[in-house]
Amino acid sequence: MAKSFKRVGAVDNAVAIISHLASADRPLKLVQISRDLGINGSTCLNILRTLESHGVVSLDPRDKTYVNGPELLNLAKRSTQRGTELDLLLPIMESIAGEFAVHVSLWRRLDPDHLTLVLAAESSSAARISMTIGQRRPVIYGAMGRVIAAFSEDVGETYVREHFDALRWAQPLQLEAYLKQVADASKRGWALDRGNAAVGLQVIAAPIFGRDNRIHSVSGVTTFVGELDSSQERLVAARLKILGDVLRKPYDPFRIVE
Repeated sequence: MAKSFKRVGAVDNAVAIISHLASADRPLKLVQISRDLGINGSTCLNILRTLESHGVVSLDPRDKTYVNGPELLNLAKRSTQRGTELDLLLPIMESIAGEFAVHVSLWRRLDPDHLTLVLAAESSSAARISMTIGQRRPVIYGAMGRVIAAFSEDVGETYVREHFDALRWAQPLQLEAYLKQVADASKRGWALDRGNAAVGLQVIAAPIFGRDNRIHSVSGVTTFVGELDSSQERLVAARLKILGDVLRKPYDPFRIVE
């Protein structure tokens, strides 16, 4: 039996605000947050200012809008690293970035409906792709989203059908085509987005599994469309599949993945 306790209203409200900002598709004003959550305006403002002082929430002084702040991501990263997980992954990501002159990223599902970029390795080429740590995207969007839909226990076809119409693709993509690509990703262990998520960019993505053999995060290699031929795509995918086993198996740099 769970022990009884006295709930702390301010803490409940702070958690509700953080969760609401994480789920919002745009920055929110104080009045929107207060109205949506049913929190008194002055109370809501004081909580927001307190969260802002800790870096958990950020205020845009021009628009007077709020988003979750960088310290929240730092806390999430520290709590999900399990000591040295990212330290194990980063050198291999950097190796892939250097070998193929590509951008390698790692995305984590820090809330149910979004993926967040938590780690990246850039190539040293002059015309290179760069991304901002902390950026988010819908959990089923792009190549990373296809991987989530293929390997996550709680994001199946029902979830995809319920949320697909809300996605805004750079190049049109039909639901049935997307579902077929998810099925393909499930069979071969990696997914490909060629210009649907971002015009002119191609992404190869693969799951990273944790010690419990469940999906821990998603890796992605981003290039300009046409930069890799089909054989290079398969080789990059093979490298990502090796990366995907690092947290559940000892890393063998000489392991060959077909």
